[in-house]
Amino acid sequence: MTTGASWTITASPTSVVVHPGGSAVVRFTVTDNATAPPQRRGTIAVLPGPGMHSSWFGIDQDTLTFTPGGSADFAVTVQFDATGITGTYRFNCLVFDPEHPAVDTTVQSSSVAVTFAPATVPWKITASTSVVQVTHQPDLAGEIGFETSGPVGSLVTVRVRPVGGHPADAMWFSLPNPQQETIGASGPVSFNVDVGPPNPLGSAAPRGKFFGDLLDLTGGTPVVRASSRSFRLDVELS
Repeated sequence: MTTGASWTITASPTSVVVHPGGSAVVRFTVTDNATAPPQRRGTIAVLPGPGMHSSWFGIDQDTLTFTPGGSADFAVTVQFDATGITGTYRFNCLVFDPEHPAVDTTVQSSSVAVTFAPATVPWKITASTSVVQVTHQPDLAGEIGFETSGPVGSLVTVRVRPVGGHPADAMWFSLPNPQQETIGASGPVSFNVDVGPPNPLGSAAPRGKFFGDLLDLTGGTPVVRASSRSFRLDVELS
């Protein structure tokens, strides 16, 4: 809150976070501290801080009418700039009365912090099918794909986990190169997993269900961030 001889101006909240394509609203309350004239108008202006642009801001009303001791509100909308700038910046608003300079004191609000943050991408893994067809023509083999997404810059891989079957059933699944990928700004990362017995025709066909796990390798220790819906194998041995 900032108080001058003529005005009091208060911002709420005093800090906001804006993601790409989004916006945030800061509301300001202005109080007329003067005892005269019986009616006056306050003109509102936004003061962008260093590194900010006036095009990032919108005001719902830039002129307010007051009686002595009265208060009025206005709102400033902050939108993410399309240049991809990130970081924390500050701006202020001020109020002044150009029609009554004898009682006018231009008052500037306390600064409001605006953090422009990258978009948060949720962890997700999706299996390409609910049934994997494995045939013996000419080799006992099949394939399943996984599409993964998560925070940009994360190093990830996938694994297949048997549920309701035998742990050895996981040996039916092998991930060819590349074994791991870094999630980029362009979007999801896909993995294709080969399916087949560890020794051709030497293992009974798995009968349980399987899940695909999305593993985050960024910190050096694999962490399961998400799991796909279950799928099963349809193995044709004849």
